[in-house]
Amino acid sequence: MSKAALFAPGRSSRAADTRLGTLRGAVRARHKVAFAYRDHADQPTTRTVQPLGVFYWTDVWSLGAWCELREGFRNFRIDRMQDIDVRADVFEPQPGRTLRDFFRHCEEESRRH
Repeated sequence: MSKAALFAPGRSSRAADTRLGTLRGAVRARHKVAFAYRDHADQPTTRTVQPLGVFYWTDVWSLGAWCELREGFRNFRIDRMQDIDVRADVFEPQPGRTLRDFFRHCEEESRRH
């Protein structure tokens, strides 16, 4: 499962747009991704991330990634991403920044809330 790059637990999804395919390819190839983003408060930001997986949560697709700006794991809603640029630079898995570490982080976060 940790190598699947696409996770859609429990439900079927709406038709995915081209962003989904682009991001899945970046996950598989371990290419960094840069993009413009609008957060939950509609504030703009730009990010460069190491993409780890694409996930479907009931009604929203997200990209789970290591964010270089925040130096931590983040989930980014794909519908809030614009100007996606898959970079040529490849990242190597590093201890503490892997998909397994991401899952562990998510479990810890869910216990806190």
